[in-house]
Amino acid sequence: MKLFYAPGTCSIGIHVLMEEIGKPYEAVKLDMRAGDTQKPPFTDINPKGKVPTLQRDDGDVITEYPVIAQYLAKSNPSAGLMPKDEKAELTAASATDYCVGRSICRASAACSVPPTLPPTRPIRMQ
Repeated sequence: MKLFYAPGTCSIGIHVLMEEIGKPYEAVKLDMRAGDTQKPPFTDINPKGKVPTLQRDDGDVITEYPVIAQYLAKSNPSAGLMPKDEKAELTAASATDYCVGRSICRASAACSVPPTLPPTRPIRMQ
């Protein structure tokens, strides 16, 4: 498998899961500030231009943190990443999605905004 990641993004969480599973994988580092995620060859793999992106050994591509995490947990049950009980699994999936959406990705996005983007301005409501 190949994990496409960029420093300072939520892809670090998938890195941790890959290490926890213990199976071999190739980590492909992308430089977001240089625009690596927005041009070929990466956009040929993931047209969304987002990390994390996981390319399986069969060539299929999985995107989005919660989906990749679920795939890794389900395809590696011996790693014990996901509870076996359905209710507990749904609770764990809900917690994962919440953490990714509310903290991990927001915090990493704030740290990795390319310097070429204009600063945001406050919006006045009338």
